[in-house]
Amino acid sequence: MGLRSTVANAVAGAFTAVGDLKDTVTFVSITEGTYNSATDTFGDTETAYVVEAPVLSPTEAELSWFPATDSITRKIIFKATDIVEPKLKDQVEISGTRFEVMRTKSVPGASIYIVWIQGV
Repeated sequence: MGLRSTVANAVAGAFTAVGDLKDTVTFVSITEGTYNSATDTFGDTETAYVVEAPVLSPTEAELSWFPATDSITRKIIFKATDIVEPKLKDQVEISGTRFEVMRTKSVPGASIYIVWIQGV
């Protein structure tokens, strides 16, 4: 077994161990479409992934990355096998509230994605 599969198995085990500390969230990957000059809009495509993931409060140091705002900021840890690689235009829905992806990070081996979100 290679190191990549060892890390993937460890991540799967960790997500199982987290148990009911995970929330059901919808990760929405947005692919920018073509520009429609008549409506002055882009025809974006949304692909939704409903997954179980821990939703955490960011640390004080992490909050300093974002401009002063009254928006709710959260950090989510996704298994890389559950979603596509997140990007800044993507969104996350939690309990009917949409959040915008503000920052992302992939760990070595691309086994998890850490995503910081803020209220839209």
